[in-house]
Amino acid sequence: SQTLNGLNLPGVIFTPVTFTPVEISNMAIKPKYMGEKCSGVKIIITDRNAYKSVSVGIHLISEIQNLYPDSLQFLTSIDRLWGSNRLTAHVKSRKPVDILITSTEDQLENYLEIIRQYKIY
Repeated sequence: SQTLNGLNLPGVIFTPVTFTPVEISNMAIKPKYMGEKCSGVKIIITDRNAYKSVSVGIHLISEIQNLYPDSLQFLTSIDRLWGSNRLTAHVKSRKPVDILITSTEDQLENYLEIIRQYKIY
């Protein structure tokens, strides 16, 4: 959490958490790492207007890649969700994430500009 808080991402702070996965009837049957103590990070949104979920997500994935390069595995579904393989390729290349975030924000602005003419309200 210190590394993530050191990124000074707007509208969010991170705190360390530990938990032990347990089985929950009709919800979690034989969860992964059941009965084992696990460590993680709790994301606390401090300013919902400043918080940028995509940026935070990209930073999280990038930091996991940096800390555990041999453990992080990407499923092909993440490329479908992203719309291309740019996210996984960028993270694996270890280029600064701000480049990808800026590019993504620029693409979003272009998209919003295009759809503005089609909005009724």
